[in-house]
Amino acid sequence: FPTQPLERAKHAAAIALADELSRELFQFLKQKKSEIRALNRLDHLLSIIEKQIQGDYYFGEEFYFVDLVFIPHLLQINALEQNLLPFSMLQRYKRLYNWFHRITERVSVKEISRNFNQHFIEHLYKQDLVAHLKN
Repeated sequence: FPTQPLERAKHAAAIALADELSRELFQFLKQKKSEIRALNRLDHLLSIIEKQIQGDYYFGEEFYFVDLVFIPHLLQINALEQNLLPFSMLQRYKRLYNWFHRITERVSVKEISRNFNQHFIEHLYKQDLVAHLKN
């Protein structure tokens, strides 16, 4: 975390945004039918993230903890896009899309994301959370 109070507050707000993205993604997955409102809420959060990205990483040219906080949620969205959704949410936002791919190229993230899509989608099927996405 940064040492300056204002910068720490910005990072804390971004982490809260990641938490909100996690909640909305879970709400989208647990619904039993597709609802445009759930997609709109996710899209709105992605648009906020897009506006906040300030460089190669979330807050500029340095890789911070806040970059890591978003990884699981963005990996989940990416897995949905590649396996179940007939459209891409991430590609609509150039900075977000580039940031996501830049982060997933880091050795530490590459290792955890190697088989993520397969395991995540299998988990969704086991939990019966994809029926509304297949229609």
